[in-house]
Amino acid sequence: MVNVAYFTVATPQALSKTGVIVVALLIGKVFGPTMQWLTAVLAALSSLGNIMTASFSVSRVIQGLAKEGVLSSSSVFATRTSSGPPAGAFYLSFLSSIVVILFIPFGDAYNFILDVGQYTMAVVIFFVVIGLFVMRKRMGYVPRTFKVWSSVACVYLAVQSWLVITPL
Repeated sequence: MVNVAYFTVATPQALSKTGVIVVALLIGKVFGPTMQWLTAVLAALSSLGNIMTASFSVSRVIQGLAKEGVLSSSSVFATRTSSGPPAGAFYLSFLSSIVVILFIPFGDAYNFILDVGQYTMAVVIFFVVIGLFVMRKRMGYVPRTFKVWSSVACVYLAVQSWLVITPL
């Protein structure tokens, strides 16, 4: 029903004139321009939170790869702060996101860079999940404080496989 509401309110002409996201346009039509502006701000804050969360989770993967010596400059990316988070890997991931947002002009080039970045992450995560299964097979049962259920790993592998194969 939400999609029907979006298509009812947000015609292609209306979207091209306002320059806001669809939900902000819908809220603006229903509740007025102040709420449209607030919705756009909340969507931007949500995107910032997504970038920060993704940067933190990706930095853990980068740190793990650096500890294994897979990356060049491993000593920089394997470092961590006194409280535990990976400092060098986080800054690499977060700053690369900020650079793309601030310096790449919006349009086809921006969309292409975002698509390539997402595709690259899908490939990396695909191989990380494959590595999980390989490690489990080689090491056998090892007691751990946290264990990923095999069913969850299989679903995650299926999703990453889909994300890697469909663009081709």
